[in-house]
Amino acid sequence: MKQRANKKLIDKISLFQKKWADGIKNIGEAVINDLDEKEIKIRANQMLENLYDFKRSGHVLFKPTKAEENPFRFNKRQTLSYFIGGKYKEDKGFALTPWKEVFFKKLKSRNVILQDCDILVMSSYIFKDYNGGETEVEYTFGYREDEHNDLKIFLHHSSLPFESGLSPALSFKEEAKNEKGLTGFRVTLPGDFRYNRDKEISNSYFSHKPAAIAFPRATSQVSFAIRQYLLKNKQMKKGGKIPLRIMSGGHQHEGMS
Repeated sequence: MKQRANKKLIDKISLFQKKWADGIKNIGEAVINDLDEKEIKIRANQMLENLYDFKRSGHVLFKPTKAEENPFRFNKRQTLSYFIGGKYKEDKGFALTPWKEVFFKKLKSRNVILQDCDILVMSSYIFKDYNGGETEVEYTFGYREDEHNDLKIFLHHSSLPFESGLSPALSFKEEAKNEKGLTGFRVTLPGDFRYNRDKEISNSYFSHKPAAIAFPRATSQVSFAIRQYLLKNKQMKKGGKIPLRIMSGGHQHEGMS
């Protein structure tokens, strides 16, 4: 039976969410303080044991934000890998960034559904790094109370907000595919299977979200890509123009060139 969340429950959820945020920051602080790998693992394991429902069932449903090859996680080892790396090559260690601030947007009763013993919550949380970068992520959490009436996570789904206004990028992708000479070249857009892999740079401390990533293979294709970029950018509304970065090896510290 569905029920509306009262203030007492919302306060309890908010306090639990702060514990989750503190857990993520606590792992990052171990990196900042140059603590060894053992200490990082201890902190990460403590966070999962205290906040996720692995102890009772050994099983959760976890869909992390930045996972492409293994987007669905079900056990503790798979989940731990996303936060600090280990099991999968694609996992850079989300909690190792480190994050200076992590906070959840204030909840209202409409963000929460009670379904029998399950508590479902949907909203956004914000991650701020030490370079001033800020990332807003959308989430759905499922909570259950344990035998001590403490909340535990059994469902965790995170995703980046949908980015609209990519029609110029979409047309660029089609035009690049049909470009004469060398039978065209590849363009990757957000949502494409290869996007998360293609946007990675050598310095995993930084994570950019380009509107399009082009891979020209000849001088003529580089010229074509730049011409199309200038044309598409001209079509964008004022204030929505997209900067261009040309990379050849990604040696610049922040991956800008």
